[in-house]
Amino acid sequence: MLCLRVLRSITYTGVVLAAVPCWAEEPAKPADATSEPQAPHVVRIAFTRAAAEKLNALRVRRLVELQLGNDLEVDPEPSGPLDENAIRVFIELDETTVRVQAHAPGRRIESRPVAVEGVAWEVATRFVAITASELVKSLAIPPRKPKPTTPSPSERALVEAEKPRLEVSSSLEFAYWASEESVALGSRVRASFHERLVSGSLSLAAFGSPSGASAYETELAVLHQFWVSPELRITPGLGLGLLLMPETPQKQDLTLGLRAHALGQLDLQLDPKTWLRFGVEPGFTVEPVSGAVGAWLGGSASVSFEDALWISRGSPAQPPS
Repeated sequence: MLCLRVLRSITYTGVVLAAVPCWAEEPAKPADATSEPQAPHVVRIAFTRAAAEKLNALRVRRLVELQLGNDLEVDPEPSGPLDENAIRVFIELDETTVRVQAHAPGRRIESRPVAVEGVAWEVATRFVAITASELVKSLAIPPRKPKPTTPSPSERALVEAEKPRLEVSSSLEFAYWASEESVALGSRVRASFHERLVSGSLSLAAFGSPSGASAYETELAVLHQFWVSPELRITPGLGLGLLLMPETPQKQDLTLGLRAHALGQLDLQLDPKTWLRFGVEPGFTVEPVSGAVGAWLGGSASVSFEDALWISRGSPAQPPS
């Protein structure tokens, strides 16, 4: 587009105006955003030599044109450009059967046989034209786009289970501590990493009991998550904890112990990144020095926060829409 650019220069004698041509690029036209498939507008009919000898090609085209009305144009030429949006009909003849095939862009080939044994060729021509018209009409309608389907809860759960995730949780715990013959109360902070097949966690906990016994624990656990639905999952696992038990009136020395246990967790989703968890931890404790072994029957209630790790190989991280 030609335009005029005005230049102003101040001189001793006044203001001089100069007009010079300049070129401005035409604004780019927006691309056609329509993605709907276009209906074919022309029909081309071709015959094998045997079919052309027995059937009147001109009459077949005329009959098809009458059947279609003004919706489509039947071209007298059997062939055309390869990129043409056309329905192509091919008619072939064997000894007793005429086979009519039709194809449209983006559609599969439709085929129908027409039995002509013992039928006059004038009548057979009408049958073939009617069959070709029916195939053309079925292909002239653009295919419907499939409606987007909403994934089922089980499918959404599988998608969630595939995502690597980091989790941090805080819990209140209680247990029957058999070796101390007392109830233990405590709290725990846990950090977990979840993968599709296996999860791992590291936690720190502190316990105390009315008898005066106390313990600090570092625990490692291996778990597996079963997603019942996107809002509910069950997690079994195994854990091993290292107990550090300070001095008490009954025990004058610092004591080390081990706690081997199973884990069972039930998670309920509160929001997309927050879960309410209830757990049980049956197991036993061992004090290697004294050889004392005692049962440990524990339970817990916790709140956890987790988020997916969007690590895409070779491309920037992109969370799903």
